[in-house]
Amino acid sequence: MTAFYKDNRMEPIANIGDLVSVKEQGMRIFEVIGFSHEYQIDAENVFEEIYYDLVCVTTAEFMLADQFSVNVVESAGGKPVDYLPKIERSEPRVEEEPTVDDLLDELRDALELRELFGDHEDDEKKDRKIALKVCEVKAKLKEATR
Repeated sequence: MTAFYKDNRMEPIANIGDLVSVKEQGMRIFEVIGFSHEYQIDAENVFEEIYYDLVCVTTAEFMLADQFSVNVVESAGGKPVDYLPKIERSEPRVEEEPTVDDLLDELRDALELRELFGDHEDDEKKDRKIALKVCEVKAKLKEATR
């Protein structure tokens, strides 16, 4: 009877240091910081469960998850698990130069603000932010149309 229980024991799917995802947690990635393997036998039943102590890599939130809700994303050795899709990292976005249409829209908005409020955004300070914005957009527009 004891040999039967030894042959059918669960094996942990993740080790300490592995990166895992957890069901019901979306795209969040957790690092395994420990796990416990519980194995209980009584007169009628055999219970076996594996629980993982996890910490979120972005928020440092601690979590406890069982073996059935954990998927290994990357092993501690650094080699991704073969059956999971690779997480692609997007390239940083490069700021594009504004088009003439964008500059004309911006100029129209600035002129409407000047018509509604005058050249000053704050009358007490006499800051002339709106007038400066109109001049700045006109200069950009002149440069773009050369």
